[in-house]
Amino acid sequence: MKCVDSGTPPGPSCDSNQIWARVNVDSFSNQGAGNFTNNVYVGSSSNVVASGEWFLVHDGTNYISDPVITGYQNVTGLAVRRVGDGRIVLALQGTNPLNSDLEHVTGNIEFFNADVTNVYFDANQDPLETNPTLNTNLDSISFAADKSNFDLYVSTGNDRYVTGFVFAEDEDCDDGGNGGNTAPVIIVANACILTDATEFDFLAGVTTSDADGDTVTVTYVVNPDPIVFGENGSYTITYTATTEQRQLHLQ
Repeated sequence: MKCVDSGTPPGPSCDSNQIWARVNVDSFSNQGAGNFTNNVYVGSSSNVVASGEWFLVHDGTNYISDPVITGYQNVTGLAVRRVGDGRIVLALQGTNPLNSDLEHVTGNIEFFNADVTNVYFDANQDPLETNPTLNTNLDSISFAADKSNFDLYVSTGNDRYVTGFVFAEDEDCDDGGNGGNTAPVIIVANACILTDATEFDFLAGVTTSDADGDTVTVTYVVNPDPIVFGENGSYTITYTATTEQRQLHLQ
């Protein structure tokens, strides 16, 4: 099996006028056939980023534009489309067979160098459920400053909403607004799986350090999951090193 270390992905920089965004999943749950994971699919079903990982929205000259989201929103996570005109669409697929097959996720879309101007949904395109007379589990969206907040439930139908934003220089800029705290360091000595292996310890050979002396917690996500041992395949392992102040992702 081939092992590729892509290193630390790019992110916000204080010396540019680029706009970045990230989806932060605060909590999620599944009932019945619900199969939500906290993966975020940006622009396609193959471009998977972790919750809390930055992705570019405006390169300093032009907006980034993705295909129509209906082509890739049927994923086990949150689908994101950068519309290319100061809007982001977020969708949660809910094509479960029964109303009792429930998925629930809360979180926000956070921006760097931008403030949210509005949030809304289209009543004719995967609308949110906001009528207490018709629904028990109500969806809600709101915004404040640089965050678009969501609390979404799905069962047999999808949810989709739009966030509008405008450029606003990050006044507390520290490459992500972290108050001067340094990001932790994570080193993966070997994340390769031999084809004749029957098990693998993903945390073996992983070391971390933090210049500020904060405690570092390491988690990982394997995609696709589960791994099929004994067969050739390609898997992406995303490691996340987290302190109370900063996060670092390594694939």
